Amino acid sequence: MNRIRRARIKLWSRQHWWAVFVVAAAIVPFVAFGVDRLDADAQTRQQESALWFGRMASVMFTDRCLNCHTVEDFPGQGDDHHRHANNVVRPASQRDDNSFGRGADAVPCFTCHASSNQGDGRQPGAPNWRMPPPDMGWDRITTAAELCHHILNPEFNGGRTPEQLVEHMTTDPLVQYAFDPGVGRKKPPLSQTDFHQAVRNWVATGHVCPDEVLPQ
Repeated sequence: MNRIRRARIKLWSRQHWWAVFVVAAAIVPFVAFGVDRLDADAQTRQQESALWFGRMASVMFTDRCLNCHTVEDFPGQGDDHHRHANNVVRPASQRDDNSFGRGADAVPCFTCHASSNQGDGRQPGAPNWRMPPPDMGWDRITTAAELCHHILNPEFNGGRTPEQLVEHMTTDPLVQYAFDPGVGRKKPPLSQTDFHQAVRNWVATGHVCPDEVLPQ
């Protein structure tokens, strides 16, 4: 009797392991497919994120942004990023501690720059007109990838997280000025709405830089 029972158990064990083998053989390809699918989705998401930053960079490399985001000790001016007239320079305090500057003490920015553009197109304006510190300058950066890493670095972006960058780029009056720069000044290649969408989408898809996309 025990011999028959052992034979049945042995037979069941063989059938059991054979069933496990068949099921595993059926599942493994699907698991592999799922992993490949995840890799493909991650790659697509990275590519999408990098493309969104490329759209952002098309705005950030215009003179509307570069005139203020400069590493020089003076702001730029015009559509050709020439040196600001009247020998306007950074305040000494900004050179010492990289704080935001409002112009030299003798001629602060608000002497000429009001809270809105002047109707005749002479001086542009926005609330709290000021210059970012030189470590936030990118007028010597030439690629979108380098610009992306620069603005993501807390040492160069005022300690902002990616989410705080979204807030800054979509609400700060000085950023919004770029899309309404006044009479006779060239506007960025994206509308204000399209730029805001690009910024939000870039962060929502992982704030990937153009040189970080997974290889094919």
